[in-house]
Amino acid sequence: MLKSSISHSVLVCFFLLCSIASFGQKDAGNQDFFKTLRLQKVQSDQNVQWNNFGPGMSGYCEGFWCHPTDANVMFMGPDMHVSFGTWDGGKSWHTLKDSDGLGLDMKRVLDIEFSIQNPDFGMAIDWNGWIYQTHDKGRSWDKQGGFGTSYT
Repeated sequence: MLKSSISHSVLVCFFLLCSIASFGQKDAGNQDFFKTLRLQKVQSDQNVQWNNFGPGMSGYCEGFWCHPTDANVMFMGPDMHVSFGTWDGGKSWHTLKDSDGLGLDMKRVLDIEFSIQNPDFGMAIDWNGWIYQTHDKGRSWDKQGGFGTSYT
């Protein structure tokens, strides 16, 4: 019985080592692809659909904002450089970032404000000092400029 357990353990270790070696070879062949992902925007295949099923990330919530005229619209910013919005009262959450982008936009949002007169219009500022504007209740954001002070 002991001999069988040792043989089984040796066999499992062998397969693990082969898997690790194989993974390293595959990763080496993709270095150019991952370098491209870090340096430029790569459009997702049209068949890929990104779905957040919760606000995501880890850590605690740095900020939480409710739309002043629409109770179904809320935003939250965890401490991990991303922010999320919901337009259905919290049933689904979506990143405010461009899913195909470099991840530098809407980085740790510090404040979001919406107009009471025009509920679609809002502005936000992120921790880099960049100011963003929306015309669709925060579903999309355009960088307007700002202080540009980066803490990264």
